[in-house]
Formats: sequence, structure tokens, C-alpha cells
Amino acid sequence: MAGFFIIFAPMKHLSLSAFLLLLAVLAACNSREAREMEDALEQAVAVYGDGSLDVEVDTVVFIPGLSEASGYFADRNNYGKAALAALYNGYTEKDFDKEAAMVSFKDAERYGELAHDSLTTARADYWMGKMLYYDGMLREGLSRLGKANALLGKRFAERTVVLNGTAATYVVLREYDSAAIHLDQSLQYADSANSSRVRNKAFNNYAVLHELKGEYVKALECLRLVEPENNEQRLLNSLNLGDAFNALGETDSAASYYERVEALLAEGSLKLETKVAAYRDLADFYERRGDLMSSVKFKKEYEECAFGLLDNRNKKSTYRIQQQYDYEVLRNTMNLKVARKQRIIIASLSLVVLLTIALAASQRRLAVKTLQEAEARKLVAHYIQQYRESAAKQGETMGKVAILLEHKDDRALLDDLSKTVFGKKDPWEALVALFDSLHPGERENLNDRFPDLTDLERKSLLLSYFNISRQDEELLLHVGIHTVDKLRQSVKKKTQGKPL
Repeated sequence: MAGFFIIFAPMKHLSLSAFLLLLAVLAACNSREAREMEDALEQAVAVYGDGSLDVEVDTVVFIPGLSEASGYFADRNNYGKAALAALYNGYTEKDFDKEAAMVSFKDAERYGELAHDSLTTARADYWMGKMLYYDGMLREGLSRLGKANALLGKRFAERTVVLNGTAATYVVLREYDSAAIHLDQSLQYADSANSSRVRNKAFNNYAVLHELKGEYVKALECLRLVEPENNEQRLLNSLNLGDAFNALGETDSAASYYERVEALLAEGSLKLETKVAAYRDLADFYERRGDLMSSVKFKKEYEECAFGLLDNRNKKSTYRIQQQYDYEVLRNTMNLKVARKQRIIIASLSLVVLLTIALAASQRRLAVKTLQEAEARKLVAHYIQQYRESAAKQGETMGKVAILLEHKDDRALLDDLSKTVFGKKDPWEALVALFDSLHPGERENLNDRFPDLTDLERKSLLLSYFNISRQDEELLLHVGIHTVDKLRQSVKKKTQGKPL
């Protein structure tokens, strides 16, 4: 057992070293991946904030690793981060890949429910409802928007956005009463949130509702309640007022607001989508007034802006594709480098294992040899000690025998010699003890095999092991010579056919 521990200990330490090295490699790979996923999520937070519905973010930033981050966190049961990563990935994909965006939003909803994150779940439901709206699946969209509104609780600004979307859906369905109910709720929540931006959206949607119902005066009242915060909003508000007055047939008032639109267009810093809507309405207005030159001019501007908008969208898609391609190339390059390092590490580990096995085998052979040498030295020492004790005993005996020969009639010397040879035992006990030392366990074995032997027969059998003569046996057993012969015949008969 000691030899086993001598062999096992170094092998254990070397194997442990190899195992720790392997763990270090795996930990380094996992750490790199974990850092990439965390970086992707942090970059998404920097771009989209907390993902609030009342904050519009217009970006085409491609975030490396974000599409994989959700699955990575979900595999590690971190459903909170998995939900956020999926929601942000939906934001990045919704203007480019509708299918990928819908899958991401569904993942955000699922992981949000597992993490008991009702806010992320609500935002995912809102965007799924909005995408279903644009795909013409209005009833399905309403179901998602209703769920989002219920989950948002006291986040009134975001509930205003959801209710505006719900009202717009009912408007398309021509369910104007339901649309009005949701717009009223939207305005109440906008006041609770003290958000002029979401309040403006509600008033604009109310204006659209009144226009569809032919209630242009009410539409104008709603539009006048809008409080624009920048030129973009001022232009859109003026454009909506002009359209409303134009629908009422009050062309002078309409012209006044369209002139404001023209002035704001000249200042620039407007979205192309806004310019497209403005130039289209201006062209139509001047065409109806018979001012063909102005109408042609605005139609030309409209066409240029429309083509520019289409070109920008194509460029955004191309830029995004290029970003994805560059990222994939970079990731493949990094993966190749990592794979090469891993192969080197695996080869090193294999070499360490082989060296461990070889060293263990060598140490085992050395330990076995050392153990054998120790046992041999112990046996030799035992025999030497026995030899010395025997020689000392023989020398003492010879000395006393020599003295006895010089004084044959001295009984005391004879007793002293007897004590030297037999110690405190009588001669027969000493003889039995000698037999047991020469043949350990043999006496018990003989008793078991030949239980029908008499006491004298057992003694005769025992003496046969020492090649004692008939005369000596006669003296030792204190019987006659004929009795010795009969004992030997009887022992032979009882043990015949049974090997000793």
C-alpha cells in the first residue's frame, strides 16, 4: 500500500497540472466569449438606452455579436440579459430584416417572461404589434398592443405610445369610437407623464381621426394644441394645418400655412421623409390652384427627395451588409487564430500526459524495486540475527558439554546444560517448540488430518520428522524397543495413502 501511494502521488500532481492547464484554456475561451457578449450588450445599451418606447432612435449601427448574445445568456440561464439582448437585436433588424426582427422580439418576450421582466416583455409585444400592423394583420396586432399596455403599469409615457398605436389600428379598421376611446386614454397618460412629445402625437392622431370623419374644424382645434419642439415638428404641424384648411376649402388660410412650410424647407436640417411629404402636398396644392410652374417645381423637388430617400435606404442596407461581412471576416480570422492556439495547447497537453504516464511507469518500477530490496535486506538481517543467536547458543552448549565431560558425575553441571539447551521447558516441550518453528502450522494440520492417532502415535509421527533412531525414540518416549516398532507400524498403517 505504501508503494501505491509513492507511485500515485507524483502522477496525481502531474495529472492535476495538466487538468488545471486544460481548465485554464477553456476558461480563457469562455472568458473571451463572455467579454464579447457583454460588450455587445453594453454597446446596444449605449445606442438604444433602456429601450423605452417614447424615445426614438434612428441608427444603422451594426453591433457585432448582438445577434448571438441572447442565445449565449439564455444558455447560462441569465434570462434577464437574454431578453434585453433579443429586444435590442430586434431594434437593429426591424428596418432591414423583418423576419429576424420578429424572431428576436419573440425571444425577448419569452426570456422576459422567464426572468419576470414585464417591462422588456411589454416592449417586445409593442414592436410585434406594430410590425403586424404594417403587415396588415390588424387584429393580431391589437392583441399584442393590448398585452403591452397591460404590462407597462405606471409607465404612462410609454403607455401613451402604445395607445396611440392601438388608436391608429382602430382607425384603419374604421372603428372610430374605439379609436377615440384609446386616444382619450392616451391624452390622460400624456398629462400624467408630463410629456409634450407624446401629447403632440396624441393630438396629431386625433386630428387624423377627425379628418377621416369629416370633422375638419375639430381637426384644426387638435392641431392648434400641438406644441412643436423643433423645425421638423413645426413643418409637419404647419403642413397638417394647411391640409386641413385646404380640405375645408379655405385656400387662403391653407396658403398661409404652406408658405410657412416652404420657409422651413429652405432652412434645411430636415429628414428626407419629411421633405417628401411636404413637397408632395405643396405640388398638389399649387396644381389645384392652377399654379402649374410652382406645382412642377415642387414635383421635381419631390422626385429628387424620393429618389434620395430610396438611395439612402439602399446605402444603409449596403453599409449594414458590409459591416456584417467585415465582422464575419474578422471573427473567422480570430477563430482561426484561436483554433491554432488550441491545437498547440492540445498537443502540449498530450505531451504532458505521455510524459506523466512514462514517469509514472518509471516511478512504479523504481518503487517496486526499492520495496523488493528493502524486503530482501530485512530477510537477510533476520537470517543473520538467527545465525548469530544459533552460533552463540551452540558455543555456550559446547562449552558446558566440555565441562560436563570433565566432571561426568556432577549432577549440577548436567542440570545447567539442560537449562542451556532447553531453557525452562522440559525436553519434549522444547522439541515441540522447535518443530513448530521449523514447520509452522504443520502440527495442527496433522491433528486435523489424523484425528484417530493416539498420543504416543502422534509423538512418534512428530519424531519421524527429525530422523531419530529407534533407540533414541525408545529413550524419549520412555517405552521399550518393541513398543517403538509397533508404534511406527501403527502410524504407517493409519497414515498410509495419505501424503504427509
